[in-house]
Amino acid sequence: MQVPTVVLDRYLTDNKYVPTVIKIDVEGAEWEVINGLTQTLTQYSPAVVMEYLSTGRGNESHQRAAEHMLSLGYTLHAIG
Repeated sequence: MQVPTVVLDRYLTDNKYVPTVIKIDVEGAEWEVINGLTQTLTQYSPAVVMEYLSTGRGNESHQRAAEHMLSLGYTLHAIG
């Protein structure tokens, strides 16, 4: 099945949304989501809650996402 996708920065800008909190639970696609939010994260600095698996599928993706967020000035905290 084909599912249309959109870069979140573009979606948020086109719809004039200014998020204050973003919840991410994408089962191994964390890097793709964070990469598509760079403009929003830089411009508005919303709080981000990101759920991820610490091992197995997606481990590299969440690591890349975390490193990118650190490069944007975010501080990371583990919950639970």
